[in-house]
Amino acid sequence: MWPDRIGTVLTAVIVVLLAGATVAVYAYDPVDNTATVEPVDGRTVFLTKGCTGCHSIDGVSETGQIGPNLTGLPDRAGERVDGLSAGEYVRQSVLEPQAYIVSGYGELMPTLPLDTDELDALVEFLLDPGT
Repeated sequence: MWPDRIGTVLTAVIVVLLAGATVAVYAYDPVDNTATVEPVDGRTVFLTKGCTGCHSIDGVSETGQIGPNLTGLPDRAGERVDGLSAGEYVRQSVLEPQAYIVSGYGELMPTLPLDTDELDALVEFLLDPGT
């Protein structure tokens, strides 16, 4: 009689374990590999990384008064430094703020903690604030 009960208990345990394993398999939600990464928005970078504390752009932010107004930057950036395109000039100015000081503004701009995507988006935005 005792061995029959052990067999029944073992069978019940195996059934419960298999049922639990089956539920676990069907409840498993693998990582969605189809998710896409949203592109970085240059306007958002400009507004959230401290740029507006010093710089203004008409129609975007008029708060910054310490640094140069960046309205019209696309029209003058390509002429600021011989041999540099507008994009190269803006990129270097963000990466190395002391490289080209605009007359009358001293050496106040800090180096911004931007990753490559944020930098690319910011440069693109500064050269076309309508985007």
